Amino acid sequence: MIRLRFRPARPAPAWWNLAKTILQAAVFWTIFLFVVPWLIFVLETSVDIGHFSFPQQALFAWAGFTLASCLGIWSGVTMAIAGNGTPLPSDTARDLVRSGPYRYVRNPMAVAGLTQGACVGIWFGSCGTLFYVFAGMVFWNLVVRPIEEADLHSRFGDDFERYKRSVRCWIPSFRGGDCETPENSSGHTGPQTAEDRTIILFDDVCSLCNASITFIIRHDRMKRFYFASRQSVLGRDILARHGLDCDGYDTIVLIEGERAYVRSTAALRIVRQLRWPWPVLFGFIVVPRFLRDWIYDRLAANRYRWFGKSDRCTALTDETKNRFLS
Repeated sequence: MIRLRFRPARPAPAWWNLAKTILQAAVFWTIFLFVVPWLIFVLETSVDIGHFSFPQQALFAWAGFTLASCLGIWSGVTMAIAGNGTPLPSDTARDLVRSGPYRYVRNPMAVAGLTQGACVGIWFGSCGTLFYVFAGMVFWNLVVRPIEEADLHSRFGDDFERYKRSVRCWIPSFRGGDCETPENSSGHTGPQTAEDRTIILFDDVCSLCNASITFIIRHDRMKRFYFASRQSVLGRDILARHGLDCDGYDTIVLIEGERAYVRSTAALRIVRQLRWPWPVLFGFIVVPRFLRDWIYDRLAANRYRWFGKSDRCTALTDETKNRFLS
């Protein structure tokens, strides 16, 4: 019996998870998509097994491989950023991933890898490689997937079961699954205590800030974020609780649990939780913070002159008012 154990990755910065994912992909692609198919091709040739061909075979293979590679890269980046882990079972995602390609199919990385393998087989004209890919699909579906899904169920419970019912394993749903947390009886989503909420404090008279909050609401499918004016009594109280100067910050402030983030780090941690493709911008976290914050401070210092002021919060509407705290 095969004993495959899934172990969540240790807490680590997103750039480290991205680096590990890139290394794992490089090793996987080299071994399973190049070395093994080439050995199969050589073996077929040595025993005089013929190879198939058809018009535009190379173009078809390269086009399919490129598209599948893009899907695989998209999946890996999403796993590293939204899942806080890597595709490796012994270093798997700490959080349930339901964004990016995972919104449309439950196992986009497996779909990508199998499609890549099939395209390599077509490139070689190798029936043996295509059989190798088919055997890999059967093994993954019958052996690996049940173990993986049992692990996800044990860690995420009803959230995973709801996701599993909404998104199919192999056949994409191009409308995307309904993966959001159900609303409770009050019409709010997510946690209901201020301490549990992820809160964004912003300057409600800044036109750029208001436009940014509107953008976040539009792309926050999971309704993770709640908002409060930095100038409000609640906003000032939250700043004081986190030891931040109520009057000294020309910055957006992100509150996640007991942690407060400001300037460019807050902005990047926000975009990592929006729907695709915006989490890709989180890759800028690898830029030294002093440089990121210098750019951010220049924008913040000139925000009124460049973008103007508003006499009211334009992001607050009848549809969004339950996301604003007061």
